[in-house]
Amino acid sequence: METTPLRSKILDTIIRKSTLKQRIFDNTFSAFNELKETLLEMASELDDELDGKLDRRVRLELAAVAVFEPHAASSRPSCRLRKTS
Repeated sequence: METTPLRSKILDTIIRKSTLKQRIFDNTFSAFNELKETLLEMASELDDELDGKLDRRVRLELAAVAVFEPHAASSRPSCRLRKTS
């Protein structure tokens, strides 16, 4: 099959756009992972600060529900809590 200028232009556009979108996703994924690491550290530090000030069974932690959806859990009834022995 002969490649026409229009077909070639369409293929070039698909290649450029898909490459750009993949790079954007990779950058976003990387930035979000850095954010999650920071949030995990913050939750751990805050949990350490709360130690001895709250019931030992109540802890603050970060739970990743989905890849781009972290949730902080606290002592609120609607949040998940981590039980300790």
